[in-house]
Amino acid sequence: MREGAFVKFQPHGAATQDVGAKRYPTETIKTPIVLIHGDRDSLFDLEPALEHLPKGVKCVKLNGYEHLDVLWGRNVHVDVIPRVLDALPLHLAIHEPLS
Repeated sequence: MREGAFVKFQPHGAATQDVGAKRYPTETIKTPIVLIHGDRDSLFDLEPALEHLPKGVKCVKLNGYEHLDVLWGRNVHVDVIPRVLDALPLHLAIHEPLS
């Protein structure tokens, strides 16, 4: 998000010209989004992210979580996994069954 948009990762010191070519096309996202983030995340800024995501993103802030804690933090099984499981019906409700 250092470019003010969702862009592909660039190693520190890499050339940052032509940001448009590296930008992810977030406007094409059609599925509901539950954005789980930590209140101590030093790599993520919520407001600029929401400007580039579709309307209706459900945000869940986890107190005491840093950037990668939502993946392997001590209490992921309590704080994250249940929220992910609760969000799955949001996706299933808007799509036809596979069978």
